[in-house]
Amino acid sequence: MLQLKLNQFEAKGLLVKELLGEQGLVMSLHPSSHGNRQITLPQDRFTVKLSNYLSIVPQHDSLELCTPISTSRLKVFDDRLFKLITYLTTPRTPEDIQGVLPSDLHDHYVDVIALLLQSSVAGCCDSNGNADVDLGLLKSGWNKEDLLFHFKTRRDSVKFEYEESGHGNHEHCPPAVHHIKLPIKRIKLPSPRPLPQSAQRGFFDVVDQRKTIRAFGLEPVHIDQISTLLWYSLRTKRELTIDPSLPRAYQGSQKPSASAGSLHPIELYLCVKRCIGLGDGLYHYDSLSHQLDMISELNIDCLKMLNLSKVTTCSSPQHQSVSIGKGQEPDVLMIMAARYERSSYLHSRSGLAYALILKDAGSLYQQLYLVSTALGLAPCGLSFGSQELFEKASGIAVQSQCSVGEFMIGTVG
Repeated sequence: MLQLKLNQFEAKGLLVKELLGEQGLVMSLHPSSHGNRQITLPQDRFTVKLSNYLSIVPQHDSLELCTPISTSRLKVFDDRLFKLITYLTTPRTPEDIQGVLPSDLHDHYVDVIALLLQSSVAGCCDSNGNADVDLGLLKSGWNKEDLLFHFKTRRDSVKFEYEESGHGNHEHCPPAVHHIKLPIKRIKLPSPRPLPQSAQRGFFDVVDQRKTIRAFGLEPVHIDQISTLLWYSLRTKRELTIDPSLPRAYQGSQKPSASAGSLHPIELYLCVKRCIGLGDGLYHYDSLSHQLDMISELNIDCLKMLNLSKVTTCSSPQHQSVSIGKGQEPDVLMIMAARYERSSYLHSRSGLAYALILKDAGSLYQQLYLVSTALGLAPCGLSFGSQELFEKASGIAVQSQCSVGEFMIGTVG
């Protein structure tokens, strides 16, 4: 009867397992709310290996071992077992494992193996030396970083608990809605000009005709086109107070593109190579005043960013695109840089801050695509960029703003 009750507690995630040695607590298994993974040690000969997706997190009194798919956390308190962790990076038999354990744990090697397997930080190996807990993930091509990010932001333990006390980072004042950086000079953009009636297209035509264009025309873009593109993609239409009656109240804004919580943490920078009515250089878009603030000349790092965009352009050629090795630098390279603190102020405890920033970037990508298509420009979103080059070109440290996306603009050839 007692064992039945213990099994029920374990299935509900209410039972912590501990292994004791002569020096005290050796290991402990802490289940999630879904309970521990149930395992039975194989009867035939088998080998054990740590998961390729293992993460080791130092704690003040232990090392915590887990994987994104673990249903529990394994804590190793006895530093004599640290050798075992490195030892299990390759398949080992139970006898091998027993041989590296301290003498007082020799008789408990089966318990050690059971805790490793039950926590999913290790698995029994197949003929290729892969742990069984990894097989489905390896087949699907998951890498460790993507899997960790996915479960960190999509696991159902991420709760949206909006009580009156709030769950954001309220130990300091919320960051300002608008980023302010002293520019070299300010360029007031012209008012957006509507297209001639003959050039206007319906909304669904624009959606249907939206596409990536990697080959640009000989004529440079015009400042009027850039102004209209920015106006309908990212200008601040109005500022507003979100949840004014709650302690977590903060200032948000409304823009043509969507943003989680109206936070709009993404700032837009324009690396201008050629544009009629606008000199070359690196600019920041002031969405409130609808102006461009020049923060740098077209320096060597700007030129490297433009060249990198050319290389990235033709990495996945498609119909009517350029051939590999024949990429073109854009007239204007737009860099999306996120003010992480804008999002973390509200989402630091949920772990969703960066995931929501990327969703905001996706929304802005689509907005830029649609408005560019309506204007008859050649748009191309990039899948890769360099944080290091942006940091050097702009002088803005990653701790303040991190680049999360790049977008190229040119004329249609």
